[in-house]
Amino acid sequence: MSSRELLMWKTFFKGVCGLPKTSDDMKDIFSRLGEAKEHKALKRNCREFLKYHVGPWLVKKGEDAQRCALAEKCLR
Repeated sequence: MSSRELLMWKTFFKGVCGLPKTSDDMKDIFSRLGEAKEHKALKRNCREFLKYHVGPWLVKKGEDAQRCALAEKCLR
C-alpha cells in the first residue's frame, strides 16, 4: 500500500469513527459488522488496521483515539 493510500484509509476510518454522536451509536455501527459471520476477513482486517495504523496515528497527532479503540473492540 502506498503512503497516499495509507493516509486515505486512515482519514476514512478517522471520519467513520467521528461520525456517530454517541458511544452507543458507535457500538451499534461497528457491532453490526462484528456480529456478521460471513464477513470474517473484512472484520479482522478492519480491526487490525484500526489497531496498528489508525489508533497510533491519532495518538501521534495528539487526537483522541478512544473511539477508534471502541470500534476495534466491537469488531472482535
